[in-house]
Amino acid sequence: MLKQLASLMISMCLILLPGLDGDVQPKAEETLPYYEASECLFAAPADGLTECGYLIVLENRAEPDGRRVRLPVVIFESWSDNPEPDPVVFFDGGPGQSVVNLVGLFAGSPIREHRDLILFEQRGNDHAEPSLDCPEVNQALISNLAVAEPVDDEIGHVAEAADECQGRLTSENVANLSYYHSTVTAADFDDLREALGYETWNLYGISYGTRLAMFYMRDYPQSARSVVLDSIYPPMVDTYTQLIPDAIDAFGFLFDTCEQDPECHAAYPDLEPHFYQLVEDLNDEPIPFQVAGIDVLFSGDDLVAYIFNALYQSSAVPFLPFLIEEIYHGNSNVLPPISYSAIGQLTSFNWGKYYSVECYEEWPHNLPEEIAESRARNPQISFFIPFANDLAVCPVWGAGQASADADQPIVSDIPTLILSGEYDPITRPEYGRLAQETLSNAYRYEFTGLAHAISLDGCAREMMLEFLDDPDTPPASSCMEELQRSPFIIADDWYVTPAIYRMNVDLLGQPSYFHRGMLAFVLLFFIGEILLLPGNLLRAVRRGKSSPALARVARGLGVAVAVLGLVFWVGLLLVVHQTLQTDFIMVGFALPASCGWLFAVPYLVILPTVGLVVLLLVVWKHGYWTLVGRIQYTLLTLAALAFGFFNIYWGLMG
Repeated sequence: MLKQLASLMISMCLILLPGLDGDVQPKAEETLPYYEASECLFAAPADGLTECGYLIVLENRAEPDGRRVRLPVVIFESWSDNPEPDPVVFFDGGPGQSVVNLVGLFAGSPIREHRDLILFEQRGNDHAEPSLDCPEVNQALISNLAVAEPVDDEIGHVAEAADECQGRLTSENVANLSYYHSTVTAADFDDLREALGYETWNLYGISYGTRLAMFYMRDYPQSARSVVLDSIYPPMVDTYTQLIPDAIDAFGFLFDTCEQDPECHAAYPDLEPHFYQLVEDLNDEPIPFQVAGIDVLFSGDDLVAYIFNALYQSSAVPFLPFLIEEIYHGNSNVLPPISYSAIGQLTSFNWGKYYSVECYEEWPHNLPEEIAESRARNPQISFFIPFANDLAVCPVWGAGQASADADQPIVSDIPTLILSGEYDPITRPEYGRLAQETLSNAYRYEFTGLAHAISLDGCAREMMLEFLDDPDTPPASSCMEELQRSPFIIADDWYVTPAIYRMNVDLLGQPSYFHRGMLAFVLLFFIGEILLLPGNLLRAVRRGKSSPALARVARGLGVAVAVLGLVFWVGLLLVVHQTLQTDFIMVGFALPASCGWLFAVPYLVILPTVGLVVLLLVVWKHGYWTLVGRIQYTLLTLAALAFGFFNIYWGLMG
């Protein structure tokens, strides 16, 4: 039960807009639409090249006195002293994902070398006014994680929550849900172009943003100089009919590439049958656990949804066979990390905007009998959460229904670049081939080893930048020849441990300040014992044989615990840091096998810790050292015990 991205904010100022013939002045408030400068919603970069504002438009353009909608705008000015006059405007995905949350991703984009880059919050999204956020749906999705009811019942819970949200948005007069779909949003984009004074600009869309950009191409062809469509989602694709066969196809491609990889095939020769058997077994007997204070009952449907969503990320693909096989062989410790990330995705999505788009323009064109036939043809996956929820939500959402042209191919001769990743589970490469049939001036490329949203870096970004400079010429594709699939993760190369995930949640994700304080106490006294060692040795030499043997043993045990404890923590931090640089996803599940020796160190601390506890009574009974020395020794003993507690609590002892 998952769905998909990350978080930073933006703010708005009024200055000169490069590429315009004159100053950008807000239009009089009576004249809609108009642009209004404001402070940014985030800490803008210090270079002074970020401008923020709002576009104010009518919710319903046929009602001049109706509700107004305020849509955040972020303009990253070009770094060039002489930028090109046509900026790039970004069309974000989802639907229901806030572009404002992606500011950190685009602030340093190389697009700004030659052009301004404009981010525009779509109506209904989180930072738009009004927002169609549905916390009721978020809560229903989270609640469903903790139960193993029949799928129809779980879907019913979400539909009830969506109905409640729709009723609230309507009864409180927050919004008319009939005016939050792609056609009106495309009109908002063109209103923004006119308000900012651009004659033409370049469209750049990812995922659902490609569909929105194609609606713009259809309705405002004279306004687009060029179009980049990354992970294309053409309107004639019937999502709910295609979803299960596309998922089967994406999973099959993953299994095939593992089979073609000698190491992966040798390690996981039965990956495909194990996966589908695991789905069946988990649906029969879900695995219970708790993550981030939330009870989870992990089912086979949850596994399908997780693997599907993980295939969006090129960097996640290599570890999926490892993950499937670990769960298949009974290692349930890998489940909390994947559920933790899934919960974050579920609760960060604007479901009201999502339903207003999908229920208006997609659901009406997916015939129930065709969806049923699709499910019957693919019995391995009969339901697909959260998409299956839409089929129950849309009849009660009340957003209306689009006309037939919302389901038709887009015909255009605007220069267009189509980019697809071979692993992409939701916007399959075939969609690019399908769209190209009616985009007469399109260049299409499929990228080896990549998945979804591939133009943000690497070869695909290089080709996009070249295309933006000269959209009438195919970009050089020589860099594609160097692309290779990343090698799959093999369990033998890793020391599998849940410890790093547990530490991350406990200290960073949902921090326990008591545990933070205890850990600081442990490290402080370990470091202190080592720093005081020279002085203690000097005093011992001066006392000579007058110092009792047990006192010397107690001091030695303290030093041993402190040294071993610091060796462990410093070594662990170095290993985690190194792994984050290369295989950051795997840190949640395992560390390189070469560091396995490190996890033997906590066992070496057990015996001296027991010695510290036993000798603590002797130290106080016989009054060894000064009172300050005895207190220091007591605190060191407590630090050693706390060290042992953390080793057990976080699973640091294997």
